[in-house]
Amino acid sequence: MIFLEDIQLRPINSEKLSGAMLALGQGSAPLEVVVMEYAAQPSITSMRTNWRERHAGRPAPVLLVAIYGNHAAICGPSGDNPPVLMNIELSQAERLCTTALEEPDRHSALRMLRPALESIDSPMAGVRNEGLLSSHEIGVWLRNRTDIAEANSKSKAALTKTGQQLVMSLGFEVSPLPGPTFTLVSQSQKLALAVFLDRTDSPDITNQRFSNFSPVTYALTKADQENLPYVIQQTQA
Repeated sequence: MIFLEDIQLRPINSEKLSGAMLALGQGSAPLEVVVMEYAAQPSITSMRTNWRERHAGRPAPVLLVAIYGNHAAICGPSGDNPPVLMNIELSQAERLCTTALEEPDRHSALRMLRPALESIDSPMAGVRNEGLLSSHEIGVWLRNRTDIAEANSKSKAALTKTGQQLVMSLGFEVSPLPGPTFTLVSQSQKLALAVFLDRTDSPDITNQRFSNFSPVTYALTKADQENLPYVIQQTQA
C-alpha cells in the first residue's frame, strides 16, 4: 500500500479491522488515521461500522480512509453519526491526512479537518473564499485565462511545499522587510506583504514576535506603511 509512505504506519490488532493500518497525530489522545484497502467502493454503513469499531467512544478523533483503486472514502473524524465522503482522489486524501497528522494536537487537527472535509468535493476544494470575490467570478476568471496550463503546472509543483518555498514555487520572489514580514515581488513589482506563521501561531492572538500585536493586525499595519494592497499569511510546517 503506497499511501502515507513517509509516515510510520502500524497494524491494528483487531479482527473486525483486519489489515487496517494506523497513523498517529500529535499531542494527547491524538488524531488517528486508520487506513484500509477495499476491492471496490465500500458502503456508507460499513464505513460507519468500522469507524465506530475503532473510535469506541474514546476522546481521540478517528479519520477512517478506505482505499479502492485510485480513490478513497473518508469517514470521521468525530460525531455520533460521522460524515462519509466517497470518491475522493487518492492524492487529495493523502494530502489531507498528512496535513492533519502534522497539526500540534487533536484540537488543531479537528479545526483543520472540519472545513477541509466540508469543501473537499466542491469545485474549489481547499479554498476558503470568505469575503473575497464570488466563487462564480473566480470560475469565470479561470476559464478566460490563457496561461491556465502554466498555472496548473506551478500549482502541482507547490502541493508539497509550505511557507516561503510555497510562494516561491508559484513564481514570486520573497524579499525581507525589517521585522517578521516580507514583500512578494513579481516582475520587479511589489504586490503584497507576507507573514509566515508557525503551526502554533494564531493569526488573531497577540504574539511577542509581532510586537505583542496579533499577526494579522501587525501585517495590515505594515502593508499600509509599504502601500501594499494585499496581505498573505502562510502557515509553515
